[in-house]
Amino acid sequence: MGFFPDGRRIWFMAEDRAHRRRAWVQDLSGGKVRAVTPHGVGGVFLSGDGRFLCARAVDGNWNLYSTDTTEVHKVVGLLPGEEPIQLTASDELYVRGADELRPGESYMTTRIYRLNPHTGSRELWKEIQPINPLSGGAIGAVFFSADGKTCVYTHHSYSSELFSVEGLK
Repeated sequence: MGFFPDGRRIWFMAEDRAHRRRAWVQDLSGGKVRAVTPHGVGGVFLSGDGRFLCARAVDGNWNLYSTDTTEVHKVVGLLPGEEPIQLTASDELYVRGADELRPGESYMTTRIYRLNPHTGSRELWKEIQPINPLSGGAIGAVFFSADGKTCVYTHHSYSSELFSVEGLK
C-alpha cells in the first residue's frame, strides 16, 4: 500500500468479491475504487512517477500495469532467478540478479541491475558484497532512494563457535 507521488491517490492490495487478491487504486477525494491488476498478483510496487504498478502475475511473469488505463506491458529482459525491486521515475527497473558465485569469487555478491522493462537493455548498477566475508551471511532486502543515488540493505551475518573437548569419560 502507498500514496501516489502527487498525494491525491493511494494504491493497496485487497480481495475482490470472489476473495481473490489484486491491486486497487482509490482517489482520496472520493469516487469509485478501481482494480488495476488481475487477481493473484504478488510483489507489487509503484513506479516513481505513479504511472505503473509492477507486479508478478499468476503465471510468474512480471508485468507493468497502468494505473490510469487497462494497458499492460510484460517486463522484458529478466533472467531466470532475477527479481525486480523498484521502478524509477524514468521508468527503469532496479533488478536484483540471481545470487551466485562466479568464477574467482570466494563469497556471494548481490548484483543490482538497471533494466529498461520495454527493451530489455540493462547495465550493472551496483555490487553489494558481505560486510565481512569471513563471517558469511547474505544480503537481504534492498531499498533505494527516490533519486536512485542511495541504497540501504540488510545484511544477515552468521557466526558460530567450535569447542574441542578432550578427556571426557
